[in-house]
Amino acid sequence: MNPSNISSKTNYNKWPVVFRCFSISIGIVLVVYSILMLFLMNFSFGIIVTFFLGALFMLIGALDKRLRSVFLWKLFKYVFTAVIVFMLITISVIVCYGRNDNAKQNEDAVIVLGAGINGEAVTPQLAGRLNAAIEYLASNTSAIVIVSGGQGPQESITEALAMERFLVENGIAPEQIIKEEISLSTFTNLENSKKILDALFLGKEYKTVIVTSDYHIYRANEMSKQVGLDAVHLHSKTVWYEMPVSFLREFFAVIKYWFVKS
Repeated sequence: MNPSNISSKTNYNKWPVVFRCFSISIGIVLVVYSILMLFLMNFSFGIIVTFFLGALFMLIGALDKRLRSVFLWKLFKYVFTAVIVFMLITISVIVCYGRNDNAKQNEDAVIVLGAGINGEAVTPQLAGRLNAAIEYLASNTSAIVIVSGGQGPQESITEALAMERFLVENGIAPEQIIKEEISLSTFTNLENSKKILDALFLGKEYKTVIVTSDYHIYRANEMSKQVGLDAVHLHSKTVWYEMPVSFLREFFAVIKYWFVKS
């Protein structure tokens, strides 16, 4: 027998083992990561998705040896791989879009979207959004700021109040800040903020910049068009250890938005 044929066959036979080890390893990492995130951030849909995705990777790796010759199993693996590739491409495009700021530094109003709080303290992700707004306001001191966010089940006060406190502690004048404290979603954040601005500017035209996390810009921008806001955007970078959870959650939020537009 030709030695090269033996070598090729050996390498071919290694691929199922590599696939199983890779799947189980990725699964373990995602499951452990999602459990750790329970102690680092508020419980969220992103943590649930990350945990179950990890469990699915582990299950695929564990069952592959027994089922890999079954046609439906092969078909499932191809479909699963295609979904993961689509997910990664979609997330990459959304984040790249979000990091391409188009704020002109001359907008009339800044809308900072809430991102959850711990008790009464802003989370690292929300602090990033607020710091981006503070940096913007340093070069556009006349803009008013709307901090938008209601009170969630794990929060002691409204997100808007926590955001206002953070801004004041970092040098923004209280009279420059308006709280929007009833919204519980991105769509209502923008819808209610527009109502406040319409009343404030009394029918006059105004320009707005939306400040939120890089992964969130795309959906916020699309929703701002829905509610009739003339808005540009400014991003804050996602905290590195929150990226998987945040990106996965946003992927499903974007898919939902494409279908139900809210």
